[in-house]
Amino acid sequence: MFGTLHTIQKSTISRYPRLILWIIFCTICLSSSYGQRNESLFTGYLSGGVAVGQISGDLMAGFRKLGTDVFVGTELHWTENFHNAVELGYAMRGSQSNYTLDASQFRKFTMDYAQANILFTYFDQRVTMFHLGLGYSQLVRSSYKAGINKTEINTNQNIFNGQDWSIIAGITFLLKPKHGLTFRTQYSLSNAFPDGPYFNYYGNLAPVGTSNGEFAAGQSRARKSGLYHQAISLRYTYRFLK
Repeated sequence: MFGTLHTIQKSTISRYPRLILWIIFCTICLSSSYGQRNESLFTGYLSGGVAVGQISGDLMAGFRKLGTDVFVGTELHWTENFHNAVELGYAMRGSQSNYTLDASQFRKFTMDYAQANILFTYFDQRVTMFHLGLGYSQLVRSSYKAGINKTEINTNQNIFNGQDWSIIAGITFLLKPKHGLTFRTQYSLSNAFPDGPYFNYYGNLAPVGTSNGEFAAGQSRARKSGLYHQAISLRYTYRFLK
């Protein structure tokens, strides 16, 4: 009985994030269509650009992992100054060591996510929009490469967490009413790796929170445990205005 109940709870929890993605997708589609008729209430937009990332706590300090962020979204205008926005997109995250220091110790984590964001926006009615919000991400692609030849390591294990929650802050400078530059920073609330195995510097599995004597295992100095994505992105944003 308890096993059945646990299975039902686990199934319900696993479906819940997909429901969030579906609701946001429908909201974007409906509001973008409606926004063409009522621009004062809804504004659709496209946003894409480059992102640099790292994983806090993996001892590969520096935003060296280069990626791309592409999003489609819609703004809901409550007042002239205060908006809500929902976004769906593709975000490339991960971490990369400094290749020039020691090529034999090179390693690179790649984690790409389908991401949904809910944002709160303040617009000064001139050129600046300030954003603060929450993001949910579902892992869609991952890899780990190490060594001089950047060999992909296959451990036949799922060493990455499949879901991620994050805090988002940003600012958009409108060059023209339809065109803007968006600067975003994102910090994960969820551990990028499960509580079990974790890749240490040599590509071997080591428990989180341990050390091999030369390189510490993944551990955030701020949180004392776990590894968390950090990303900074610069995007071009096009707003669908008449």
